[in-house]
Amino acid sequence: MRSAMLNFVYIVASLFMVGQAIAKPLGSHCNTLNDCDGELICTGGLCSELSSTKTCSWTKHGIGAACSNDDDCSNDLLCGSNHVCVDQYASTKWPYMVTASCWNNTYWVPAPEGCHPGKCLGGWATVWMLEVKGEYFNTNKVQVQVLNGQSVLSTQTVSAVAGKPGKAAGSFDIKTYVECPKWHHWLGIKVTDGCTGKSTTTSYPAE
Repeated sequence: MRSAMLNFVYIVASLFMVGQAIAKPLGSHCNTLNDCDGELICTGGLCSELSSTKTCSWTKHGIGAACSNDDDCSNDLLCGSNHVCVDQYASTKWPYMVTASCWNNTYWVPAPEGCHPGKCLGGWATVWMLEVKGEYFNTNKVQVQVLNGQSVLSTQTVSAVAGKPGKAAGSFDIKTYVECPKWHHWLGIKVTDGCTGKSTTTSYPAE
C-alpha cells in the first residue's frame, strides 16, 4: 500500500514538472516567445536578443552629454535638471507614451460556395480590433505584445522607430487583429525597447 502511494505521488509530481515552462537561455531552440528567458524573443527557432545594443546609441548623446531637452539624448535617456543626459530610471519622468484604442475593421464576407445566385448574398462585417500607438521612443526597434493573462495573442516588432536622435521622431501605430475586449475584460499591452530590453506594460481599457 505504501509503495503504491509513493508511486502515485511520484507520477503526480512528474506531471506537474512537465507542465511547468522552463525558460531557455540565449541560443536555445524554441517554438514560442514564452519558451525564452527574460526579454529574449523566439526568432528562426532560436532564443535571440531583440536587437543589438551596438546599433542603438548615438555617442554624442549618451549619459553625461550636454542637453537642453529630452530630444538631445539618445535611446531611453532623459535630459536631467543639470542639463546633462541621464538614465531614465534614475529620473522621475517616463519618456515613452503608449496608448491603445480600437479600430474599425470592415471587410466583405462572400456568399457561401454552392449557394444559388439570388437566394443568398454576401455582406459587410465589422469587428473592432485593438490599435496600439507609441510616441517619444528613441530606439531602432520596438516589440509590441498583446496579452490575455499569460497568453500572448499577438507579437509584432517595429523597426526603425527612430532613425536619428530625437524622441519626437520615434513613433509607431500598430493595427492588430486582436478583437477589442467586451464588457469587463482587459487586455495587457507589453512594449519592449529593442535597445535596452526594458519593458513597460499597460492595459486596455485602462484600469
